[in-house]
Amino acid sequence: MLLALAAASCGPADGDGLDAASAAKGKEERAFWASYDKARAALVAGDVGTARTAFTAALVAKPDHPASIYALAGIEHRAGHPDEALKLCDRLLEVDRPRTRAYLLRAAIESDAEAVLASGGKAGPWFDLAKADADAAAAEDSNPEETGPHLAHAKIALLRHDLATADACLARTLTIHPGHAEALVLRAVLAHRRGDETGAADAVAKALAATKPKDQTLPPGEGDTKASLALAAKLDTPRLRALAASLRFDMKDWPADAPLRPRLADLPEVPDVQGDALRIAADFDGDGVPDELVARRAPEADALRSLFGVRDAARGSFTLRLGGKDATAGSGLDGVAACAGRLVALDADHDGRIDVVVLPGDGDPSRVEPALLLRNLGGGKFAVEAAR
Repeated sequence: MLLALAAASCGPADGDGLDAASAAKGKEERAFWASYDKARAALVAGDVGTARTAFTAALVAKPDHPASIYALAGIEHRAGHPDEALKLCDRLLEVDRPRTRAYLLRAAIESDAEAVLASGGKAGPWFDLAKADADAAAAEDSNPEETGPHLAHAKIALLRHDLATADACLARTLTIHPGHAEALVLRAVLAHRRGDETGAADAVAKALAATKPKDQTLPPGEGDTKASLALAAKLDTPRLRALAASLRFDMKDWPADAPLRPRLADLPEVPDVQGDALRIAADFDGDGVPDELVARRAPEADALRSLFGVRDAARGSFTLRLGGKDATAGSGLDGVAACAGRLVALDADHDGRIDVVVLPGDGDPSRVEPALLLRNLGGGKFAVEAAR
């Protein structure tokens, strides 16, 4: 009797139910992986819109998938949607183990001084260096064996002008990786803020040594010219950052395997001006009619390559209008990408023409591009020089 009942309980109806549930689960699984794989491929291809849509679809199928949440949070952060990115970070903290990357991404959003500078100095409520500091410290506690959390905490400490914490975090980074180029550049920044110019120069020299290109070959026709402008386009960001630091901290010896050293201009005292940080009006061509120069803050890699001579019209930072007409093309400013934080108009060389100083601003402290002097040559033409 018991055997008969057991057999009846496993009848065709229940088997059909299990098969249907299994089929449905398999369909959801396939839908998730199809969306996830599509999103990753779109990111590789640079199609951010498709990636955002596909990651969102993946999270419909698997709401707690950590990699999808992390990727989508990063997309929203880079797209300038910090509030949405922070909500995704909160979800990631609930489901991801270890929590290191969630803390680091949240800290990066909360300390994104680059976004503030790019918007002309306007910070939203998401910008909170105290919270960023706490999140970076939590990332350090979560994973003290890696350099990333220590370096992130050091950057935030420098933004907060907490030199003691920055020093301790950099020491931990360099203990793990003594040749970490970004950490060495940050150590130079730290030494400079302490008034230790010898220490800054020593750290920059170590950063240059740590990033020395091993096998650079020049394009056909370049001959033996080591100072090729084409070389700057081939160097990676850590190497260019170290070269920029050597300009900023006045290193005398210029590496033989580096691009051309930009001309360095001495600046008078730059006044503290108010108003729109990235837009100025002045009579640049001397015709008595106000003209306008507008800038945008370029990504670091673009600004560094431009500093050493690579010009790209699609990545330029400046728009010059003379008499209301766009005069950027042929001005000498077209294709110049810059670490622009504030524009200041003044006659720097006392020749009667209005020049422009491009101040880099206090953004990511590992961005050490010097200020620029846009020297007015007259007739709507400018020369671009690095400034001491």
